[in-house]
Amino acid sequence: IDTSLIELKEKSQEKARQDKMKAQRIENEKRDRERKDEQLQRRLRKEEQKREKERIEAIKRRKNLKKKKFEVKFEEWNDLANEERLYKHFKKGKLSKKQYEQKLMNFEKPSEETDERSAEEKAKKPVKKASKKTMIRARKMRARR
Repeated sequence: IDTSLIELKEKSQEKARQDKMKAQRIENEKRDRERKDEQLQRRLRKEEQKREKERIEAIKRRKNLKKKKFEVKFEEWNDLANEERLYKHFKKGKLSKKQYEQKLMNFEKPSEETDERSAEEKAKKPVKKASKKTMIRARKMRARR
């Protein structure tokens, strides 16, 4: 039973009740609008946070792809430098053709068999990576062949 539909007998009380109900209705509508606005703002903030998170993840993916591409190129350059080093050892006669081909297949360092240092000395001295200049020279030499 909806008690707001039941009218009071006294007209002045009924008018006051109607005014009070009208004010209550207006206040409820205002509160409902504010709640909807707050919900909308929360939803928009969540969507914005989600977009920002996706943007950051996309940037990370792009960085990882670039990093992987760089690593692949770097590895290829190191392989080329190793091949060139092996070829030089082969040309100088430090490696036989069989050793050269074997090491080329295994991508081992050319100095492993020819170097007479002990394992301890080898462990102490870090392996020097090929410089950019060396890699460029190796590429040119390879192109000449």
